[in-house]
Amino acid sequence: MIATPPISPGATSATYNVLALINFTNNTITYSSMDLTFSSGSITSSNTYGSKSITVTSNSNITGAYTLSFTAGSGHTLSFNLLPVNSGNTILVQGISDPFSGVCQMQ
Repeated sequence: MIATPPISPGATSATYNVLALINFTNNTITYSSMDLTFSSGSITSSNTYGSKSITVTSNSNITGAYTLSFTAGSGHTLSFNLLPVNSGNTILVQGISDPFSGVCQMQ
């Protein structure tokens, strides 16, 4: 999965993008988060890596969709909707807890 949240105007730091591998068999997510810090006209980047347990539930609001959540190393819980399309080979991702979107390609 690749997800890109928006960066708020005037922000001093932001998560620029997240690359993640979701393992539905073991209920885990392994991720790399690219974080940016804005200071005095310069941008500094850093990566955060982690592997966490996930919770997946059926989403009753959208037929065939699921809701996934996990708590990142920062203690922040991320929740997002997953909608399988393309015969289940592609999953559309929509952030619930945070404004982001993404696409997940099945192996």
